[in-house]
Parts: sequence; structure tokens; C-alpha cells
Amino acid sequence: DSENASALSVQEQGYQTALRVFGGDSPLMPDARPDGIVITDDLMTTGVLAALRELEMNVGTDVRIATHSN
Repeated sequence: DSENASALSVQEQGYQTALRVFGGDSPLMPDARPDGIVITDDLMTTGVLAALRELEMNVGTDVRIATHSN
């Protein structure tokens, strides 16, 4: 029921997207995964960072992130 469905927070959207792109179930082959990300929302960045920590990926080594901060 779409009326009762809760919207994901921006942080959760970033978290879920990073897990889909970089996680073990990613449809991308490891060599095809991005080595950099541009994120235009600092709240989404916090979700991405949480997922990358969980996946034991190192920002700056395994993946680079360009974002802004408030």
C-alpha cells in the first residue's frame, strides 16, 4: 500500500545505493565498480560513508569521494 509506505531518508538512500554498487551482491564485476563518486548532498554522503565502512572499503584508496559540506 503506497499510502502507508515510508520514504527512505536521504542518508538511508545513500547507504542502500552504496551497498548495491559496492556490496557482494552488486551486479557489477569488481573491476567495473567505480573508483570515484560525486555526491551533491552531504546527508547522502553520510549514508555512503556508513556503508563503505561496513564493507571495509577505504575512502581515498578503494574509492574517492567528491562532495561538499555544510
